[in-house]
Amino acid sequence: MSDWVKVIAYVLITLFLGALLKELGFKGSKLVLLLGVVSVLGAVVIYIGKMLSFLPNLSDDTKEYAVAMLKILGVGYAFGICSDICTELGEPSLASAVCLFGRIEIVMLSIPFIKTIVEKGIELILASADYLEFKIDNSSITPKLSLTI
Repeated sequence: MSDWVKVIAYVLITLFLGALLKELGFKGSKLVLLLGVVSVLGAVVIYIGKMLSFLPNLSDDTKEYAVAMLKILGVGYAFGICSDICTELGEPSLASAVCLFGRIEIVMLSIPFIKTIVEKGIELILASADYLEFKIDNSSITPKLSLTI
């Protein structure tokens, strides 16, 4: 059985158990739910540790991009959770501001990726210019492929 199926099953069982205990008047039902949350978060930390075990095996360039992508994911989740908390506490305008700032931060962290993509695109265009011959008419520009060996 997949890990995500186990987690969802565990969360649903904990939720139903907490709701049942609350319905029966047990005052410790919130404690059951809190223990469920803590155990799921502990499992998440262990799971993330297993997923990140590939990082030491990467080359320096690849590791740089992987670390940047993980930062972007972390920022996205942190701002999403903060926004959800603001919404739950009845402050949707503050949640929107937090969300906007998170999006701006993600764009700022993505700039090195965008720069690399644009640079590689320009390199490809310039490399292919050696093989293309452009004929300019008054009406249009038509590329012709010339095979030079």
